Amino acid sequence: MRGHLSAAIIALTAMVALADGAQTQQPANRPNVIHIMVDDLGWRDLSVYGSETFQTPHIDALAARGMRFSNAYSASPLCSPTRASVITGQTCGRLNFTSPTGHLPKVVLDPQESDSGPPGMPMTIPQTASRVPMEMTTIGQIFQQAGYHTAFMGKWHLGHDPFIPENYGFDFVVGGRGTPGPPAPGFFGPWPEAANFPEVEGSPNADDVMGDEAVKWIADKAGEPFFLALWLYNVHAPFQGKPDDIEAYRPFAESAWYQRSAIMASMVKTLDDNVGKVMAELERQELLEDTLVIFTSDNGGNMYDRPEGENPTDNHPLRAGKGNNYEGGIRVPYIVSWPPVVPFDSVSDVVIISYDFYPTVLDILELPPPEGHPLDGVSLLPALRGEPMEREPVYMVFPHTVLATGNYANVAMRDGLWKLMRFFHSGPNQQDEYELYDLSADPGETRNLAAFHPEVTQRMSDQMARHLEQTGTLLPRRNPRYNPEHMQGGFQMVNGGIIAGGGKNTVAITSKGPSVTLRYHVPADAVPSDVLEFSFMSNCAVSLTAGLGLTPVFAKPVVVRPDLENRRLRIPLGAEVSAGVITVVIDLAQPGRMHLQDAALRRADDAQVRGANQVDGWRVGRETVGLRLAEGQLVVHSTAADPWIEIDLPEPLTEGGPFTLRFEILTDGPGDLRLYDRTHAGRGFTPQAKVDVTLPAAERWVEVSGRLLSGSPLHALRINPPNRPGHSRLRNIRVEDADGKVVKQWF
Repeated sequence: MRGHLSAAIIALTAMVALADGAQTQQPANRPNVIHIMVDDLGWRDLSVYGSETFQTPHIDALAARGMRFSNAYSASPLCSPTRASVITGQTCGRLNFTSPTGHLPKVVLDPQESDSGPPGMPMTIPQTASRVPMEMTTIGQIFQQAGYHTAFMGKWHLGHDPFIPENYGFDFVVGGRGTPGPPAPGFFGPWPEAANFPEVEGSPNADDVMGDEAVKWIADKAGEPFFLALWLYNVHAPFQGKPDDIEAYRPFAESAWYQRSAIMASMVKTLDDNVGKVMAELERQELLEDTLVIFTSDNGGNMYDRPEGENPTDNHPLRAGKGNNYEGGIRVPYIVSWPPVVPFDSVSDVVIISYDFYPTVLDILELPPPEGHPLDGVSLLPALRGEPMEREPVYMVFPHTVLATGNYANVAMRDGLWKLMRFFHSGPNQQDEYELYDLSADPGETRNLAAFHPEVTQRMSDQMARHLEQTGTLLPRRNPRYNPEHMQGGFQMVNGGIIAGGGKNTVAITSKGPSVTLRYHVPADAVPSDVLEFSFMSNCAVSLTAGLGLTPVFAKPVVVRPDLENRRLRIPLGAEVSAGVITVVIDLAQPGRMHLQDAALRRADDAQVRGANQVDGWRVGRETVGLRLAEGQLVVHSTAADPWIEIDLPEPLTEGGPFTLRFEILTDGPGDLRLYDRTHAGRGFTPQAKVDVTLPAAERWVEVSGRLLSGSPLHALRINPPNRPGHSRLRNIRVEDADGKVVKQWF
């Protein structure tokens, strides 16, 4: 069957096969189909899409054998909704599956709009489905009905049993459970039986297992039509790469301007290697000509976590990232290889979206849509042939305000070169706001043209409204509890952000940028002060400045790193204040989150911390922590929340791992303690390289032991005492190798 056939012979073969009801022999126009969807891979994360750090020779080779799309979109900026859209051919709005809830135990099939929300948010947030109804006809079932063998391997994230791939049209499944990332313990096994992985030796990478299983399954089904959904776990959190690959990419990452994570580079390499495995097996089986291969991602690149203190990736020049409906969160790589149809090494600027896969398959198989199953996408066959292709607009429905990513509840619409975003109730008097961008001139969405092209804005907003009504999309409502003067943790939002939560002494803010303006109301019992002090953590803020009054002369700014590290800041005010208001302006590098806690007025000449900032190589992690040596013990004193101490080992421990950190600690209260380690010489400690320990009541020494997770070489250690102001004493701090031998000791 291998080789090229004329269109007439192809059509005739299909007609005969359908008339005979043939199920065992693969008709000539019915290719094998492999749909590879990776997790959180951004538009710029492949060499062939312009990555400055990540190297993807196998995927680049796939692109050379086919077509790259420059205007490909995920149906949602988050994973579960896009996955539901792919298997149903419907928008996330029609499914009302708009948030990544496929891992949650609660089954929601009939979500509703919400009546109210927190007082700091002008809009309500609708409920979301957490499962795809089992009565729907999925793409797997379409292939089954066409006589294909079907398999699913990798991340599912659309529910737990019975909402698993086996019940949605897949004969053979590896992985395919409800976890939002690789199942515990993470990317490196072994994994429990419930993960539905094969038995493995040692601790292989989850995607290496998927790649190996894909190769075996393809070899077993060669000569018969098959559909493989290979939905790899990389590059989703936890950020865990192969140590040798991380170190190999370290120089590239450290010299890069945008993509500075060596861990991310190693994870991209793993997924690229496994794409290479699959393509090599197709070549061995002489199936390259007979197989349609699609490679894409479920959403844009992650720019809200901070492995190594850096963004995992950067979607530049696009704005924002995963979890946000700006281009960086929804523009994705999309590569198609099918030698008889798709021109080699070609590029298409046709606008396409995740839910086009389903109607494309129907077109290839020459099948009608299932009865009573509306489709929102279109067949991409004309574009795949290199022909001009017009289409209706595509819609990315994300009606959720998300703290971590700076997304305000919205729906986005792409129509030709125009993109319209409707932000629900975020404008003055809780009116909807519209942003219009000409993406041919402004791919970074920096200039809102809604007011300059009112006729385009009106036309597209009317069309969007009709679409949302026709699809029954659940939308945010005007929040009746919203109070524009709402105070949280002593702060009031003035402009540029939304108060998304907090407590008595804390405020959580989300913002789409470029800056946030807050007012701090001076307490009635305040003494004359010239510094505003608070704990601060952010993944987007780069500087803070403050001044007295509503239109102040601002004092000197304070620069911060957006690394999600909690630090105590002292913001100068430029003059003494004992009453009135303080205006605080926070400048942002990207959309994201900010947390402010325990705000207080101080004098600039107040002593902040009693003690030194370094003892025997151990140093404080922030300015509110002091260290001293007393009676052979390391005394840690903190005047604020989230204290920590850290040390860079003069000589990395390269042999004998995995290592264990042990010490004794005496604290002035119970709490949770964290241990971190680092296997490279760079900055930052990743959340995935931590051990959590719960301390009992105070006033007695407690032995703490934590097996370090990162392996070797061991470069650095960090200890986070209980997350509050107070004292902790540590003694007999030591590192032991795998045999229990002490290889490093302090105090």
